[in-house]
Amino acid sequence: MSHLYKYRSLSKAGDARLYTGRMITHQELYFSHARSFNDPFDCMPVITLNSTKKEFEEYLKGFFERTQPGISRADKIASVKAISNDPKRNHKSKQALEVMKEGFEQAMSLAGVLSLSETNSHVLMWSHYAECHSGICLQFKRCNKKGFFTEANKVIYHKSRPVFNLIKGNHEEISRDALLSKADFWSYENEWRLINPKRPPGVHRYPSELLEGVILGAKISDEDKDQLKEWISTLKHQVKLFQATINEKNFRIDINEI
Repeated sequence: MSHLYKYRSLSKAGDARLYTGRMITHQELYFSHARSFNDPFDCMPVITLNSTKKEFEEYLKGFFERTQPGISRADKIASVKAISNDPKRNHKSKQALEVMKEGFEQAMSLAGVLSLSETNSHVLMWSHYAECHSGICLQFKRCNKKGFFTEANKVIYHKSRPVFNLIKGNHEEISRDALLSKADFWSYENEWRLINPKRPPGVHRYPSELLEGVILGAKISDEDKDQLKEWISTLKHQVKLFQATINEKNFRIDINEI
């Protein structure tokens, strides 16, 4: 995948136009919180603690070793047994499940999420995210070498909600996989997500030269087209301009360099 795309509105209502402009002139991208997405099932897997008593105790041993590295072997064994034998705290209790879910949510909240797409010509994407084809689509270079957009991973679309076991799985891997899981009715978006715990939700800057092109919507106004050219003129590197047009015979958007 050599390029990834970000559809944007140029609406003067609210701050959409301001944010879009700063994406180009100041290289600012907004990384969202996982719970701010428009899909209530997004990043909402089914969490389970299903395990044997032995598996639960092995998990507890690892937990104490990670969180209390100075704990003695005797104290660790005593603590593990006490929790494992307590019906209100062991892997079969509702209380333990709620506590584990809360910890999972906290881990998920550490990383901001930037949503991108591998396609630049999907009619619905232009309709939903680029103000009914009057906005734009930014084209970013995804380098083969280590860099900003190379961190992006493809979203996995599921027919049913994925199930993650917090006792048997690695919590960091589970959090990452949960952030990359969506229902299959969103598969037309061909989404990729940039996720990094070192980038919390908020604004983060990308290297300017990675913006390689801007696609103008099929219904963009002359005023907005001029504004786009003005923003691009502030950059030190060349950015290609493309025009999206409505195909005369098919339900298709055509894109050509201008």
